[in-house]
Amino acid sequence: MSQTAGSTNGRCMRIAPHDPPRSGTLSGGGAVMGVRYASPEHLARCAGAPVQVCKLVFAVAESDPVMVAALRSDSTDEDTVRMRRAVLWTAKLHTNASFPEIARALGKDHSSLIRSLGRAVVQWADDHTFRALCAKIATAISPIGVASASRRHEPELLFERDTTNG
Repeated sequence: MSQTAGSTNGRCMRIAPHDPPRSGTLSGGGAVMGVRYASPEHLARCAGAPVQVCKLVFAVAESDPVMVAALRSDSTDEDTVRMRRAVLWTAKLHTNASFPEIARALGKDHSSLIRSLGRAVVQWADDHTFRALCAKIATAISPIGVASASRRHEPELLFERDTTNG
């Protein structure tokens, strides 16, 4: 039921029944990997997502098409979820992208990302390596002034943290 890769009027055609492959494998065939995840610009065009958010996806995946596919898959392993949250957090801090736009870049539903943002806030507050990862991938879209932009948007200003439950 797959279609062939190609484009019509500059738009991407659906080349597989699912994007990304949902069968549990991340290989997905050469055509899917070679076309869908060739560059942030192409992913943005195919997914209908902002280029800046797709640049964050490629930055956290270190331009590895298999890792980009994993980020867009249903994978729930700890490292993949952590990288997704880093993309989400960084996109919300450094772009004007909405939840639906970020969700399209990650191949997710926007409501999943809304739930995930609360967990990203906790990770940002508690985990210095998560903050470092966010700062590192932010340089993909804003190489100058990332540190000052991060200070401007402290998580405490965006969300109140519940400290009553310990």
